Amino acid sequence: MSYPNTARLNNIAQITISQQPGAALMPNLIGFSIEISQLCPMLKLAQTNTSYVQYYKNLGRSILRIGGNSVDSSIWVPQGQKSCALNPNNSQQRTIITRQVVEQLFTFARKIHWQVIWGLNLAENDPTSTADEAAWVARLGGSNLFGFTIGNEPELYAQRGLRPSWWDEQHFQYEWSRYITSIRHRVKAKFVGPEACCTTPLFKHFLENEAPETIGISSHHLYAISNTITGNAPPTIPLLLSATTLQEEELLLDQWSDEASAADISLALTEVNSASGGGVTGVSNTMAAALWADDLLFQAATRSIIGVDFHNTAGAFYDAFSVDGQVTPLYYGLLLFHYATSQTRWLQSSIHYVNQQPLNISAYALIHADGSSSVFVINKELTQSTTIRLTVMPDNQVTHTYTHATIISLAASSISATSGVTLGNRTISAAGTWTPHMAPIPISHNTASLTINAGSAALITLS
Repeated sequence: MSYPNTARLNNIAQITISQQPGAALMPNLIGFSIEISQLCPMLKLAQTNTSYVQYYKNLGRSILRIGGNSVDSSIWVPQGQKSCALNPNNSQQRTIITRQVVEQLFTFARKIHWQVIWGLNLAENDPTSTADEAAWVARLGGSNLFGFTIGNEPELYAQRGLRPSWWDEQHFQYEWSRYITSIRHRVKAKFVGPEACCTTPLFKHFLENEAPETIGISSHHLYAISNTITGNAPPTIPLLLSATTLQEEELLLDQWSDEASAADISLALTEVNSASGGGVTGVSNTMAAALWADDLLFQAATRSIIGVDFHNTAGAFYDAFSVDGQVTPLYYGLLLFHYATSQTRWLQSSIHYVNQQPLNISAYALIHADGSSSVFVINKELTQSTTIRLTVMPDNQVTHTYTHATIISLAASSISATSGVTLGNRTISAAGTWTPHMAPIPISHNTASLTINAGSAALITLS
């Protein structure tokens, strides 16, 4: 059963929630994915910017995936001089990975209490050298190493000139298996794969041919504005937040979740963001991206997806962090989701029209460990605010009267704002911390009414 509800609503929306809890939400769902070519600037920030370290800690303990396209142009030179490529798609620029780089990465991982998924170069087709790299990474990472990926988006290898045109998923499976065998001769390791990107059958066939004891987690990538989901449509905020885009995402998540479940393997989205190719200015770096991310996270959570890693490439429009270590609107959306879903279970909910003019809103109902209930409302309209009437229905087995209601709003001057975002009327401090500020709202007979502004989100909690 799917507990969240999304609908095209009018300017008065009646949201009704039950008091019967459903399944628990996966803790620490939010992770990050970093291009391996961007380890240099990331590690510099980690060493010199204490607020950057705090940004990760704010999101609990999770996964940092190191990979992306640049993993297939990386070179392992353990005693060499590190060199981070500026353009991961330029084959003339190679990322040199050294023992020092790996040590610095795991120093950071231990500081934030995260685990690392480390990407290995498949394009080079050198299992022996890669096994040496994996052995070093495992030794230096210890318990902070979650596992390895091998290659990135193999469906595109021929298109990117990494393999001949006749190379297909069977050749990928053969090469992947050779790498597994070589690495396991050197180190006991967990693997994440196949790092699929597209709507080809590769993901399904890969899982059918790999046993659960070989793959720790199955992995797929998702970009909302991409050939896979939106085709050649012009990249805009209305497109990113449209009901059609959300429905296409839901269909893909259903398909991938079903395929992973059939193979008895958990699924993670190890590379995710609003638009492929580094994002789109005026879309990926706006408040709209934060709202889109919250919707996607809830949709992933309903399908028991165990991780959603937002991709970062230093200087890209979709980054959660700027090159100087400041947070973008996207980060505020991630922080609100993490705060809202800590130790929660789903509640059934329903949304009803009151008038005839439709609006684009999503609502997700939760119950917390302390017995309080929340509704996370996302108003994706560009200009139109909505009045929300929130009612908790009595239940045959559970009857609880709520006497207090509070709201934490995720807000900006407009849905296209690239700065000035607030969470609970507060910004993240210079130290990287955020303290919740919950504003009271009236509640009577288990019903609360309030207005959700256009281009904003709100966490409404009843206790």
